[in-house]
Amino acid sequence: MNFFKELGIGAGTVFKAVGLLKQKRYLKHALVSMIFNVIAYIIIFYLIFYYINPLINSIFPHQISNAWLYYLAKIADYLIKIVTYLIFVVILIFSFNSLFFAIAAPYLDFLVTSVEKNLYNYSVERNGVKGVVKSCYNSFWNGIWLTVKSIFWTLLFFPLTFIIPVVGFLPSTLVLSYYFGLSFLIYSAEHRNYSLKELKKVMRGNKVKTLGMGLVVYFVMFIPFAAIIFVPAGIIAGTMLYNEYIEK
Repeated sequence: MNFFKELGIGAGTVFKAVGLLKQKRYLKHALVSMIFNVIAYIIIFYLIFYYINPLINSIFPHQISNAWLYYLAKIADYLIKIVTYLIFVVILIFSFNSLFFAIAAPYLDFLVTSVEKNLYNYSVERNGVKGVVKSCYNSFWNGIWLTVKSIFWTLLFFPLTFIIPVVGFLPSTLVLSYYFGLSFLIYSAEHRNYSLKELKKVMRGNKVKTLGMGLVVYFVMFIPFAAIIFVPAGIIAGTMLYNEYIEK
């Protein structure tokens, strides 16, 4: 399948999921996620206005007698602010992603369970205490794996943002978006008690679709308050992508 077609399939599932989120049976499971998103945004804006802004404003002197130096300092000031804000937002997105899925995981699991039952007629079989323990075990290690991989690739590619102008941010964006997308569809894999090895196997041939889905949500995260809708929509999109293309 064409690269851009697969990318479009992944991206399109997010917008389809936004439409599904309007239904009460899905919206009720997304409420905790939405509340957590609102709290996260309040914290982000507080940190920006009370800590980041004063720190950036203190870098350059406010009074410069030389006109040329004054304008150069202004330009440098704006550039540093833009870069600092972008770095800060990326770090927050990554930190938020890890914290969010750790706290909201049980509620998001209910959302995935509801989508799979209503759209794909799939019911989760826990198989008693043993099944629940195995599911929790796989979920724990999958979460650690996603976090470690995201940290590794982010630290590896992040210097390119400064070394290569304009396009230097692309490698870290693509990697973070892919793992962002993977974190949305991993719930369906865990419902089938897949190990990490089994998850990697079923993901073969579906990485571009996962990237397309992750890219949409990743860039939407830069729009204030958009994550309130698009994060739970991303969970629904991941469930749809898994059931329609990965688990055939």
